[in-house]
This record gives sequence, structure tokens and C-alpha cells, in this order.
Amino acid sequence: MHARDIRHRLEEGVKIFSRIFLIYEAASKKPLRVGNRLLGPSTLHVIEAIGKNRAATITALSGHAMVTKGAISQIVTKLTADGLVKKTRQGHNRRETPLELTPKGRAAFEAHERHAAPTLDKLRRIMRERPKEEIDAFLRVLAEVEDAFGDDARK
Repeated sequence: MHARDIRHRLEEGVKIFSRIFLIYEAASKKPLRVGNRLLGPSTLHVIEAIGKNRAATITALSGHAMVTKGAISQIVTKLTADGLVKKTRQGHNRRETPLELTPKGRAAFEAHERHAAPTLDKLRRIMRERPKEEIDAFLRVLAEVEDAFGDDARK
């Protein structure tokens, strides 16, 4: 393959990645109604992270979401006031309080999971049709892209 062809293919890949990112960004900005509550994307991401991580703390969530502890703390305070999250005291460590979902929070988590399921099912179907080597190469590229963007986000 000639250098010009390689450059053209790379540009095509960047364009596809950019379109996928824009589609994801637009979809993730949509709030989700759970009961009488309308939950925004930041709130849903925190609920999801707590629901998937039994050892969730504000510090762990801020590292996972790559946002400040202050931002996560504000969301958790609101979720606690709304009865979706509770802080559980364990031992004498007051700095790192584990978080868990209440039954209302668990219902919101499950609604979010149901909402995301069709999209994840599409991705799984696409990936199942690929040979293992192709999936491995794709995952390596995605991991490198994540590292590169993660480095930029941490600066």
C-alpha cells in the first residue's frame, strides 16, 4: 500500500471515529425518565458506576469518570437527597465512605441498563461476526485510542 493510500485510509478511519463519537455524545446527552424523575447523563453515569462497583467511593468514581471529586461529590449529595444513593460507614475511615444504591437507585440503574441494552446488543452482534484476530486488533487499537485521549483528558 502506498503512503498516500495509507494516509487516505487513516483519514477515513478518523472520520468514522469522529462520527461514532458524535453519535454517542448526542445519545448520551438525552435524559432518562425513571418514575417521576428525569435523570441527566452525569447522574446516570454516577448511578451506573455505583451499581457496577460495590466498592464505589467518591475518589474511585472521580477517577473512573475523569472528573473532579468535587463534581462527583455534588452529584452524590443530590442523589443522596433524592433517595437514590446512600453512604455506608465502614470502620473509622471517614474520608472514604463507600456508596451504594438504594432500592430507588437500583431501579434507576436497571432502567438505564435496559435503555442501553439495544445499543450494546447491536455491538455484540457486529463483533460476533468477526474473526478473533480481527477483534483482537480492533481492541488493541481502541485501547491505544483510549490511552491517547485519556492522557489528553488528564492534562
